[in-house]
Amino acid sequence: MEQQFDRQIAAIKDKNEEAIWKLFNEFKQNLEKVEVEFVDSKQTAHSLKLFYDEKLRKQEDEHEFEVIEVEESHKRYTKDKASEMNKLVTEQTEQLAALERAKQKRGERE
Repeated sequence: MEQQFDRQIAAIKDKNEEAIWKLFNEFKQNLEKVEVEFVDSKQTAHSLKLFYDEKLRKQEDEHEFEVIEVEESHKRYTKDKASEMNKLVTEQTEQLAALERAKQKRGERE
């Protein structure tokens, strides 16, 4: 009977060892899959970073161009307004001078 128990114990030990190796190999395979997925995700993250960095750079360039356009437009507008004001002042000065001359002529006639 003792031999039968010893055989049963040995069989159970063998089954346990087999089960442990099976679990170990399954764990190892899963770990390798996770490692492959990790490497893939790092590559994907790197590609996405490059993509969005380039997209951001383009947006910054476009924004900078738009800012420059607005600044130039403002300069032109300001210059045009200053030119208009100078023209208006010149016209009014000429009108005042003409009125003064007319006043002097009228004073000379009287």
